[in-house]
Amino acid sequence: MAGETIAALLAQNAAARGENAAVVDQQHKVTWAQLEKASAERAAMLVEAGVNKGHRIGLMAENGIEWAALACAAMRIGAVLVPLSTMLRLPELEAQLRVAGERRLIAQPAIRGCDLRGEIAAIDPASLPSLRSIFWTDEPLPAPSPDAEEVARTLAEHLLPADEMAVIFTSGSSGDPKGVIHTHGAAIRANASG
Repeated sequence: MAGETIAALLAQNAAARGENAAVVDQQHKVTWAQLEKASAERAAMLVEAGVNKGHRIGLMAENGIEWAALACAAMRIGAVLVPLSTMLRLPELEAQLRVAGERRLIAQPAIRGCDLRGEIAAIDPASLPSLRSIFWTDEPLPAPSPDAEEVARTLAEHLLPADEMAVIFTSGSSGDPKGVIHTHGAAIRANASG
């Protein structure tokens, strides 16, 4: 099966469906070609900011085109995406950040009137030993150097279907949510067969 990594799937869809809508939010739409390009640009920015293959990256922002571009950017370089629900309150957020071991968090500063920047500042850094930095969506990621662009391309080219792609937290039980690890190949095959 072709396209068994996010990077390969984005390239395949950009080539085959380039001008078709990939993501549509309430105000805009982005084509497959635009999503492939936007995610490649953001991937290089993430590399410039110190993100590398295997790093767990939390993403807590409202659904939309920018969320999709950032999620694809992280996964295309082999970082492990940890999408965090915008409904999480501070104790739940802290627990999921600790359990998943995110090195970086990309977060929207305010969600539905909740001051996420203030809430996260209230977390004791000692309780999250893996977390190295927070990128806020209202602040630009660092502009990538040519070296970062090359590293991002190389990481995408060498991604394997067996590489970890995402940690998705379960819900619906009486216990604490569990972080379930998904690989590129398994997740893509599961979606293709569904």
